[in-house]
Amino acid sequence: MSFPDGVVPTVALVHPTPLYEAAASLLLFAALRAARTRLRVPGITASMYLAASGLLRFAVEFLRRPEGRPDRWLGLRDAQIVSLALALAGTVLAAVSVVRSAREKQADTDT
Repeated sequence: MSFPDGVVPTVALVHPTPLYEAAASLLLFAALRAARTRLRVPGITASMYLAASGLLRFAVEFLRRPEGRPDRWLGLRDAQIVSLALALAGTVLAAVSVVRSAREKQADTDT
């Protein structure tokens, strides 16, 4: 639909979720940047990012207006399902990274 005078104004109050996401992402960046020297397991920083960003996005999605975003599964919207999948992928990646690192350390001590 075309509006010659621009976007149709709305009077509905909404949360500034892009600002919330930007602030949360900056805090996550600062936390991961500060922790990078203490993290000795390869891949753990990426897995922490996936898990944390997925959970942050999942939480922010509750504040968004549901217009045009139908519930898909268990009352969750598509973005929430994808966010949970990212968090799960980050958790699995962290577990795999820790196990792989432990095996490599064990193999190094055996030789």
